[in-house]
Formats: sequence, structure tokens, C-alpha cells
Amino acid sequence: MDSWFRPIVNESFSQLEVAYRQAHGGQLPNPLPLEMYCHTLTDPSILSQDLIAKGFHTLTLFGLHTPAKLFDTDDQGIKKLAKERALSSLNEFLLDPIESVLAPCSDGSLAIEVKSPLDLEQEIALPRGNIFHRDLDFPFLDDHDLVLIETRSVSEGYIQRT
Repeated sequence: MDSWFRPIVNESFSQLEVAYRQAHGGQLPNPLPLEMYCHTLTDPSILSQDLIAKGFHTLTLFGLHTPAKLFDTDDQGIKKLAKERALSSLNEFLLDPIESVLAPCSDGSLAIEVKSPLDLEQEIALPRGNIFHRDLDFPFLDDHDLVLIETRSVSEGYIQRT
């Protein structure tokens, strides 16, 4: 598997359109569109040497159309549902359920960690869990005289380019 390989699940235009409408209406999308990343294929340094030697890897399932507002009233319940839907979405494309190859924790549970947008805001200061830190604008501006670009330094913020 090449390092650029990124499986996407339930991301056809029509599936994303339905998922958007469901999320906009206050429902967690079903089926849940998601992307899968395996960072340890190219950088195993996040694992201990023992786990690397045993052939372990990490997988990230990134759910789409899961805005923070869906988690506001019942974060734990919606996280549980999101986990179920993410695994179900992924398992549709696998011969065996992903759970059959997940590492067990010392207590016997499977090594799965679920983070909601609220968790991301709390733990790493992503506003409402938004990985872009704010809503993105379509690549057209109303004010064509002002173009904002992000600088390399967080402390410098944004600068005006004319």
C-alpha cells in the first residue's frame, strides 16, 4: 500500500448530499461518509518499538458531516452511534469485520478511541472541532481588493496582500 493511499467510504456526490442534509437537519448521517488514514505506514514513530516489531499499525477513520451541534445535547450517546456507523460503513467493504483484527486493550476491550468535535475543542483547541479553525469560504471573494493569506507564524495571524 502506497503512502498516498486513502480509502474513502460513502463519499459519492449523492451520498455526500444526503449526509449533508441529514447533518443539517440535526441527524448523524447514515451511512456515515468517512476517510481512512494509516499514518504508521510512512511514520511508525508514534508506536513503541515493541508494537512496531509486532507489526502493529494505527488507523484513523475521519467522519464527514459530523458538526459539533450534533454532539451538543448527548456527546457520549452520539459518539457511540458515530462509532457504530463508522465501523458499519467500513465493514461494508471488508471481507472480515475490522473488529477481528483490532488490538485488544489490557481490559479486553478493543483499542478504539472515538473523538467528537467537542473533544477536539476541549483537548486541542479546535473551535467546535473544526480542523480548519473556521468555516471555509468558497474560493470567491465579495471584496476583490482584499485577499487574506495565512502566514507561517500563528502569532502573526493574517496579513493583507494587495
